[in-house]
Amino acid sequence: MAINYDFPFNPDAQTQTLTGENFRINSYPSLAIDPTSNRLYVSWADDRNGTYDSAGNSVRTNGDVLVSTSPNGLQWQKPITLGSSQDEVFPAVAAYDGRVAVSYYTRKYDPKGIGLDVAINTGNGIGALKDSRIARVTTQTSNPQVQFVGVGAVSGKVLQGVFIGDYNGLAMGRDLIAHPTWTDFRGNPTLAGSTPNQEVYSQAVQLH
Repeated sequence: MAINYDFPFNPDAQTQTLTGENFRINSYPSLAIDPTSNRLYVSWADDRNGTYDSAGNSVRTNGDVLVSTSPNGLQWQKPITLGSSQDEVFPAVAAYDGRVAVSYYTRKYDPKGIGLDVAINTGNGIGALKDSRIARVTTQTSNPQVQFVGVGAVSGKVLQGVFIGDYNGLAMGRDLIAHPTWTDFRGNPTLAGSTPNQEVYSQAVQLH
């Protein structure tokens, strides 16, 4: 019987969420193929290292990014874990000529453990990926607790930040420049003094 490492269900938001959040979260994988070798790479995030009480209720999430690789799609290596003591979610993976990059949202750079940034790990194979340091991609932390309000299914109260636009992606070609894409809330406001817009960002990251 497989162990369920998915994130805890939030009855008010009617979806899996991180601690203190209302936006949906999941463990859906991201798959990439190295076109030079046909080697496959898969990455996902789950809550296997989260804290739960004796009844199985979530005390604090600790999402981690996991990565595995296969030469043929049948035999897969034991996954390695990337991330920090804060939540890491929604990873994307890309590979070329043995080089691998994985980008993801992280709470690592907010002292309060709420705000989101995008970070990346890169390496020559997943062994080097495991030993690589987390590199921050974003230059400003985004607050996920704004915009897209909903109504709690249990509390009936207004819920802030029920959606953050979880459409992350990552591409890399023969130039070995990784291009993570993501959404966050630090865009230009629609009106003076209003909440920032959700916008799409991308950044070129040179692999070393």
